Amino acid sequence: GISKKDDTLVLQTECTYCTHIVKVDTKDYGLPQTRQRTYMFVWRPDDDDNVNDDLGEYWEAIVHHLKSPVRHSLESFILQPDHDIIRVFREALRGPNGRQTKRGVFLEPDFWTSANANLRHNKVAREKLGLDDMARSLTKWGPFGQKQCPPHYWMEYIDCLNQREMDLIEILHASAARDAETHDSNFASFFWNVSQNASKEKHRSACPGIAGCITPGGDFFLPHAGRPLLGCEKLLLQGIPYFRLALGNETEVQIGDLAGNAMSLTVVCATMLAAMSCKQLRIETQKTSHGNMKKVLSDNAGIAPRKKLITSDLINDAKLWRKSGWLCATSLFEKLASLAPDAVKSSIWCTCESSGRNTLGTKFLQCKVCRVSFCRGCINTTSGYQLESHDTAEKIITKEDHNLGSFQQKLRNLVPPSLVFDEAAIKAIAAIEKDRHRVLGLLEFTFTLHRIKRERKKWIIIYYARENNGVGEAVAEFRISVGELKREGIDNCSDEDVELGMRGELTSFFPARQPPLVYGALEPCCMITIHDGESSKLTQWMVKTSNTKTSLKLMGENPMDSERVETGLTDFSAESLVENAKKSHNAKSFGPAKQRGEERRWIYANWKNWPEKITISTVKDDSEEVSHLCGEYIRAKCRQTINQSAMWIKSGSKDDQKLYLLIKPCTNRIGPDTAIISTSISHADSSCVLATLPRNWQPCDALNPKNHTLTDVSTMNWVPLDVKCYFSVSNVEVASPEKSPDVLVTVKGLRKADVVMLCRNDGSSKNTVQLNVTQGQKAQQTVRVFNSLCVAPILKYAAGNGLKYDLSPESPWVDISPPAGVIFWMLRHNYTPTAN
Repeated sequence: GISKKDDTLVLQTECTYCTHIVKVDTKDYGLPQTRQRTYMFVWRPDDDDNVNDDLGEYWEAIVHHLKSPVRHSLESFILQPDHDIIRVFREALRGPNGRQTKRGVFLEPDFWTSANANLRHNKVAREKLGLDDMARSLTKWGPFGQKQCPPHYWMEYIDCLNQREMDLIEILHASAARDAETHDSNFASFFWNVSQNASKEKHRSACPGIAGCITPGGDFFLPHAGRPLLGCEKLLLQGIPYFRLALGNETEVQIGDLAGNAMSLTVVCATMLAAMSCKQLRIETQKTSHGNMKKVLSDNAGIAPRKKLITSDLINDAKLWRKSGWLCATSLFEKLASLAPDAVKSSIWCTCESSGRNTLGTKFLQCKVCRVSFCRGCINTTSGYQLESHDTAEKIITKEDHNLGSFQQKLRNLVPPSLVFDEAAIKAIAAIEKDRHRVLGLLEFTFTLHRIKRERKKWIIIYYARENNGVGEAVAEFRISVGELKREGIDNCSDEDVELGMRGELTSFFPARQPPLVYGALEPCCMITIHDGESSKLTQWMVKTSNTKTSLKLMGENPMDSERVETGLTDFSAESLVENAKKSHNAKSFGPAKQRGEERRWIYANWKNWPEKITISTVKDDSEEVSHLCGEYIRAKCRQTINQSAMWIKSGSKDDQKLYLLIKPCTNRIGPDTAIISTSISHADSSCVLATLPRNWQPCDALNPKNHTLTDVSTMNWVPLDVKCYFSVSNVEVASPEKSPDVLVTVKGLRKADVVMLCRNDGSSKNTVQLNVTQGQKAQQTVRVFNSLCVAPILKYAAGNGLKYDLSPESPWVDISPPAGVIFWMLRHNYTPTAN
């Protein structure tokens, strides 16, 4: 018989062509997407009759050699919530087309009792999962558009989803909760295709942080972001530089289909490069005595040294400039702290404001416990956000106080374009435990302003230190928060008692760039906190040191439903996990995991009950750092706003602050969620964490006397350190000349090094240089240099003096009247096409 593996199909033609196929996956070539495809290499052998020519083997070797592991997860490829593309898309959802789709959805009767052919897929999926038929804890969807969603979902998008898609989201959310190592889809990164049937779509990919296959027509939902994946983001996941494409008026659907039908650019480049160089590889291999093509590749595949962008004299000029004209930033930080009350009022108070707009009203509802807030327009009883578990109070903010443009102008007037840390300070931080934070490499770096970001109850100012004289990859971040320093409940105090001010946090990225590598989110190594109304002379920089190990006893009382039970999971879900662990393909892994004490990553313990009250006490250590953690923690009733809806609160007093027992999510799902004790409700406030419980601890352990004592609790330690931070007095002068109608702004005072960096990609010898900002990779470099050098001074000038054209979001529309006798859109000349 014919062997497909060993036999070769030969077609008798005048010309002989050989073929070779290779299977590749996009995630092996630097892009976070699972896209398995087969590529065929077709060539004409040198000897026309040689159907067994081996050139394809060399081609395949090069293709495999060019594999590059993914460095950045899915979150690095999606746009920021306030990006212009996101804002325009959300406005379109609120516009006529979105409202028309919403009207059609709101006319649909009950999907669960209909004759819809897709209904059986949803019912079968729920049965196999062990999910109750009517369990809808996440969205509470119903007929005729009824739904109550988590407060971070885009309601304008959710209103356009039909009931089948809403039920699929419920099923996938419950599937994530069903896993023995559970993750809350509201806080962990997932990638769901809601256009797929429930019986086919999986709730998680095999590789955390990797997206599923981008397909044409696919409607992909990111539950932790509460929004869909846009067409431009699909192109980015294919490695296609969307922002350099000369696209026209393509719709969102057309761009998504374009991405779904495209091939991954990195894979195509690898196969083409292999095709161009495989002949040379064969020649080089035949010259060797060993004849090993892989060895030849490894010996000759060194990376060329990166070309220096500026000369040594310009580098010295930059260093001299760096050491002169700097002022201590402490007074700057004190001024930022004084802006905290205004920062809170002008910040995001509802999800509908997260993309750069303000709600039309002035009234908001805010939970007294978890501090989540909504505008009145997003809490409709038919379709809105979940409120039933929250104790809310009304908050009124005037439009003048809530004006994001005016407050952003205040920040632009105040923040400098660059910051630098004192050399002695960097060395002092590096001296702690043999540079455990790896900051010694930051000695020669200047932090330049990257962006000013509006968030919930605060504003964020981000500075990056970049390689390659400020235009390469970021190696460190200095993040300044202005507004609420930590999220606290106000059920026992007034809103004015919330801690306000500024906090600066320094984070080095070298642990994620140099071995031994650290995976996951990096925490700040150094911080300064100044409260509103507090003198900067009374504050100190704090540096994080090694954690201290201690023991605590956690005893629970009053069993109540766990998060899995509230989701709607039944006994069948737990039984199916046990049966799955016993199957042959899992038994080999489950046995060793059980011996290592990792049984909970496979099966449940007491999964039905969580304690309503947890009492924490010391075992041996009675130090002040540990004893203030002790007390009674009562579970909050808030749902969908805290990871796994798990928060136990220890009430504070005048002498003892309020504490929170939370479960901090592992957003990228590379490990289990971890319980922490913090002074803030938000698990994102890493500098507020006081203690971290062992990885395998779960709330149900507090109800089991055998698991009451925890011997591996880590308490966080911060020590004061004399750190100096400086900001530059810029010589850059910006003006907006009134007498030059074709000139918006002029920028003067750039250093020689700056001008060389800005114009290095232009080969013109003329005095006037037109910067290349649209063509190729060099254009991206030019734009990045321009952003680092000129954008901050221009925006600062615009905030303080204004431009001759009003470019603010609140600027009025101007009526442009055509000159007499001229019709808009009329050509001056009519060109008649001629035949060639």
